[in-house]
Amino acid sequence: MSGALWFAAGAAVGLVLAFRIKPATDTSCCQRVAAGVRDRVGAGCGPICQSIGDALGIWPATPGLLDHFGV
Repeated sequence: MSGALWFAAGAAVGLVLAFRIKPATDTSCCQRVAAGVRDRVGAGCGPICQSIGDALGIWPATPGLLDHFGV
């Protein structure tokens, strides 16, 4: 299996998990975590990945996703 196929499969699984986990509540802590994740993704992967996350609206789900994985 090629690397691109593994990446696509991982991205699909990640999106399914992100949307199944409840979005974070509107507490300031969860908003800061979501903003921090958005900034780190932008710094590491570039603004295109950041804008894809914006379009999909996955940043509010990231605190729950991090909690799910024990981070």
